[in-house]
Amino acid sequence: MKKLSLNLGLSALLLLTCVCVAGCSNEDMDEKDVPLTVNDLPTTAQNFLTQFFPNINATNVELEEIGTTFIYEVDLSDGTEIVFNKDGDWQQVDAADGKTIPTGFLLEGIIDYVNDNYSGIGINEINRSGEGYIVELNTADEITLTFNMMGEYTGTISNY
Repeated sequence: MKKLSLNLGLSALLLLTCVCVAGCSNEDMDEKDVPLTVNDLPTTAQNFLTQFFPNINATNVELEEIGTTFIYEVDLSDGTEIVFNKDGDWQQVDAADGKTIPTGFLLEGIIDYVNDNYSGIGINEINRSGEGYIVELNTADEITLTFNMMGEYTGTISNY
């Protein structure tokens, strides 16, 4: 009887382990977060924060490993979230809802287009990729604009 009970217990444990592993997505298993401080960021990222977000404290800094890619995620006390690549170059800057990001680091073409076509409306979020930039304006209907790598307007996305 003890043997049967032991076998049932081991079978239940094995089943539970399988369910737990199956319940984890590949993303969960491949993603690793390492807590850091601002001083652990690459110098480029530290300089970016000092220049464009002076006197705003970082509340959370993490190195995230997704597969073979490393990124740094920084949360600021004003609700802004910034993602840097492994070299410390910004990839995404996202202000809290209703807030705007500073524009001193953006390409002149992006700033000019927004000022010329959406006067008085700030930028809430910008994402940079190999194809260009995606810019979300600080509007109730979340107008989203796209720009190429040169900062030239390429279109508008609805419901980004």
